[in-house]
Amino acid sequence: MKKFLAAAALLLAACTSWSSDFTLKCEIAKTVFAPGEKIAFDMTATYPEVYKPYLWRAYLNARKVPADFCEKTGAYNNNHKTYPEIFILKGDGKQPQKGYFRYPAVKASGEKVSTFFSSENWPVGDYVVTIQVLLVHKNPKARKAGEKEYCYKQSYIKFTVKAPDAAASGK
Repeated sequence: MKKFLAAAALLLAACTSWSSDFTLKCEIAKTVFAPGEKIAFDMTATYPEVYKPYLWRAYLNARKVPADFCEKTGAYNNNHKTYPEIFILKGDGKQPQKGYFRYPAVKASGEKVSTFFSSENWPVGDYVVTIQVLLVHKNPKARKAGEKEYCYKQSYIKFTVKAPDAAASGK
């Protein structure tokens, strides 16, 4: 039993250590927007040098938005029974896959990048958007023990979409 507990503790420590090498921090300067405004934010991903950020996506919990959100905005609902998510489709560039955008070019881990998505046709309300980044190993065939081929990290941004007169006054 002691050997099992020791092995479990080592495994947990290794997983925690590996996971803590990867972080994503998202910051939003403005928190009140009028419908149609660009929701601009900064992303800072940190990761071991053998990895690189590849794609990012922004999504909402489908249970926490108005029922007609996708119809009004053109967003994509994955219709998953357990984890229903709505992927934002109007971002800062061409999507290589539905719901994903290319991560802006960075030179090193910890470099801040600015990006955005559109709130065109969004209903007024409070929103929590999950920003998720896919990090991939630069050379998957040369991975060392414990190195995964890819890793997802996420962060959140919170903001409010208000009618234009309310957004301008900041109320």
